[in-house]
Amino acid sequence: MPFALWIALWLSINSGPWSLAGFGDGLNPSVNAVRALFPIAALALASVIVLGARRRWVPRGLAEWGFWFYGLVILLVCTGSAAWFERAYWALAFLATLAVVEIGLRQPDPLGFAVRLNLLSWVMTILVLVTLLFLARNVLFNSDGSAYGTVVRFEQAYGYVISRATGLARMAAVPAIIGFVLVVSFRAWTRVLGAVMLSAALYVLWIMQARGALVAAAGAVTFVFLFGPRKGQKFVAALVALVAFAGFLILRGESFGEFWMHVTRNQGAEGFASMSGRTLLFVNGFDHWMHAPVFGYGPQADRSFLDVINAQNALLYALLCGGLVGAGGFVAAMVVAWVAMLRVNVGYQRIAPRDRPMLMITSGILVFSTFRSIVENQAAVFSIDLLLQYPAMIYLVLLHAASRCPRPVIPPARGHHSSAYRDSALPKTGIANDALARKRAGVTLLPMRNL
Repeated sequence: MPFALWIALWLSINSGPWSLAGFGDGLNPSVNAVRALFPIAALALASVIVLGARRRWVPRGLAEWGFWFYGLVILLVCTGSAAWFERAYWALAFLATLAVVEIGLRQPDPLGFAVRLNLLSWVMTILVLVTLLFLARNVLFNSDGSAYGTVVRFEQAYGYVISRATGLARMAAVPAIIGFVLVVSFRAWTRVLGAVMLSAALYVLWIMQARGALVAAAGAVTFVFLFGPRKGQKFVAALVALVAFAGFLILRGESFGEFWMHVTRNQGAEGFASMSGRTLLFVNGFDHWMHAPVFGYGPQADRSFLDVINAQNALLYALLCGGLVGAGGFVAAMVVAWVAMLRVNVGYQRIAPRDRPMLMITSGILVFSTFRSIVENQAAVFSIDLLLQYPAMIYLVLLHAASRCPRPVIPPARGHHSSAYRDSALPKTGIANDALARKRAGVTLLPMRNL
């Protein structure tokens, strides 16, 4: 059930409360109206399942409670709004994401659920990216060979919009991170697959010219390179990538300066300094937040101010929507997830080798999402970013707990075989995978999921 509801949340992307009025006006408007109802239906079903099921004890922390607190605050803040439902819809969709995850966390194997949920999100991301690129194939490039501005050309040609170049680049970063990890982690044929995936994703990032996604992707790959296992393989892969990059420039007859101007859309360092005018939006948004600093204005608050329209920064968006109270929960969840990610990467020896690729990929996604939150709203609002970042956060926190917790993550359930419990009760002496140690501890190691 949680995976079906998760797919429904993915299918609702690029719709909203404005789509509900189109029901009965034709096939496409009616389909969009139904898609807009998916988050509300998912929240209702998930709430019934969670409240009606027998509660299983699962460790809880700020990575979950912080997001729940933020979502509830922004929902309560908008209760007095004249257009209540149009604002509350986004808080309800945000909470629906958390509620669906909560269903899976109450299963006997929450860590295994987190693995499968991340895999599903990666598959959905790649499917959506390929679909959108296929739909936009006839208008993908302009006269300069750039795909930036595809959304405008697509709307002019087909009458409806798709994701912007920045959104497509965001999705391309996921297969780029996965491809890099595959290159350094598996057998020959999977390394070939990873190389193909990485090359295709980098090409999409290149033509989209989305500077925020490019910088965030570079930061994610750098983190994966510096932290965690397989540093030797990563060094070789990085060396090969540098040679390939030099060859790419030579074949195109370009200098590094020309490459730099392409990446910055011919704005150079000045474009990075002003962040395409975002600095002015940040100042205006901060001024509006100062008039309601404690609880903010509720979901979609930035849309209410003509001199902001889009906060384009996750922290600023959280402050406008939930004030210091709501944004505090959001920031606390992010900090806890980052601490867990750093600790589990530093102590990766405690993690089974077959699970280390998942560690590297989820770490890369969290780093990418955090870096990109500087120039986009990211997981502070219901979006693809939330559907990617939140499962990665939950997995990293659970993995950290499983490697350090002095007792099994899940206590014995009546009639359940002991193999359902992770070997987190073993001493942290480097022998946690030793059969004799498991026997003495009286528990059986739960096999970790593989990619």
